[in-house]
Amino acid sequence: MQMGADIDTGVSASTQILIAGNGAGPKKIEKMLNNIKTDNCRKIMYEKDVMEVLSLDIFKVLL
Repeated sequence: MQMGADIDTGVSASTQILIAGNGAGPKKIEKMLNNIKTDNCRKIMYEKDVMEVLSLDIFKVLL
């Protein structure tokens, strides 16, 4: 299994996760919602979601 990520500024058909900040444009959100309709494993994460993940105990052990 290979893992990795590409950082892009736009949403395409291959986008799996969109990390959306406060200023995320409505078109970007709309494109990602269309991606989610075709594959419910895709998701939109907002800043609060990312902060929750980063605050998990497993990350504290790694630091």
